[in-house]
Amino acid sequence: MAKVIVPVRIPERLWEEFARIARRRRRKPESLVEKMAFECVQRIADEELLAASESAARRAGLHRRNDIEEIIRQYRRQKARKANDGRTKTPNARSS
Repeated sequence: MAKVIVPVRIPERLWEEFARIARRRRRKPESLVEKMAFECVQRIADEELLAASESAARRAGLHRRNDIEEIIRQYRRQKARKANDGRTKTPNARSS
């Protein structure tokens, strides 16, 4: 990947903080800034994807997370009740 040099004005105190963190991590401050910028771009892309997914789910009428969790709890309770009643055993199961 080709690198582009872009002049950016950063307050001195912020740059000194970057340099301090970079020294602790035994890295160049420039590489730390590059890594953080990349992570920021990735996070923004992830947030946009999540927002688009949530919007699509709302349009499709899908349930919210809390609703889905409650549906799962109800399913597990019903499954446990059936297991306790002995109804989950298959009628053709062989006994040992």
